[in-house]
Amino acid sequence: MTPEDARLAYEHGAKGIVVSNHGGRQIDGAISTIEALSNIVKEFPEASLNGFEIYLDGGIRSGL
Repeated sequence: MTPEDARLAYEHGAKGIVVSNHGGRQIDGAISTIEALSNIVKEFPEASLNGFEIYLDGGIRSGL
């Protein structure tokens, strides 16, 4: 999921999103969900200000 995906969901009336890379561990080049969440929050900050809910589905690979 990208910030653009989140913005499109918001603009089309979604009340929130689930940031997930379901099966991402199968693809070496996939970013972790925490990286995707960070990108969404940085590039689409107005989402949380307007009550748009963002949930995270696992995917934290390390604390580094």
